[in-house]
Amino acid sequence: FREKVYYISLGKSHVLCVADGKAYSWGMNYYGMCGLSGKGINECISKPTLIEALKTNIKMCCVSDTHSLVLTTNGEIYAFGNNMYGKLGIGDLNKYFTIGATPMEAEPILVKNVTSAQYIACSNSHSACVMKYNQDLKDSYSVYTWGSGFNGKLGHNGSQDSYEPKVVEELEMKFNEAQSRKLYFIKVALGEEFSIALDECGKLWGWGKKKYLPGLGSDPEGKAENPIPLLEKKTFKFIA
Repeated sequence: FREKVYYISLGKSHVLCVADGKAYSWGMNYYGMCGLSGKGINECISKPTLIEALKTNIKMCCVSDTHSLVLTTNGEIYAFGNNMYGKLGIGDLNKYFTIGATPMEAEPILVKNVTSAQYIACSNSHSACVMKYNQDLKDSYSVYTWGSGFNGKLGHNGSQDSYEPKVVEELEMKFNEAQSRKLYFIKVALGEEFSIALDECGKLWGWGKKKYLPGLGSDPEGKAENPIPLLEKKTFKFIA
């Protein structure tokens, strides 16, 4: 493997990396989560293999144990692998190929309603991105989530699943007092039962199962269905 690697993401049994604007994958191809045309479901890919369907201009990748997301430089997201709970963000659960009762997509498919994403994240049951919510504003980035809404981890004021990206409205409405404009977000990270976002001021916001959110562990059975501020006296630069 001679390409210069710029980004890499590891799941339980497969790997994706971005090298010179192209996406490569290897490992177990469960549910088609390696995104390789012509490779068998559950086949082991023994070396880094170019995902030819994605061609070039790849910016970032992320994987869970069962699905994968790839972000292009023009802000589009492609997804492949297991589509339980709609975590691929491609809409109708039953429209695509299934193995038994498991919906899946074995080759990269465009995530719906995404045109200007800047960052992506995924867990085993839900996915997220940071994307512009107003194309006319330069600094107008908010968080979008999709997949399983269990314990409120999508931040949509409930526990319903979402089969395509939907803005986290509570974050979209936050205001940056110092700049006299809406607050924008730069990164998002997902755990199995919770989600965390980082805003431009270095503040963290969290939602989902409270026992996994810093400072809220005293309520182990509680859940936050809308984002709430975390560790308000601290500032951060990076989350993963």
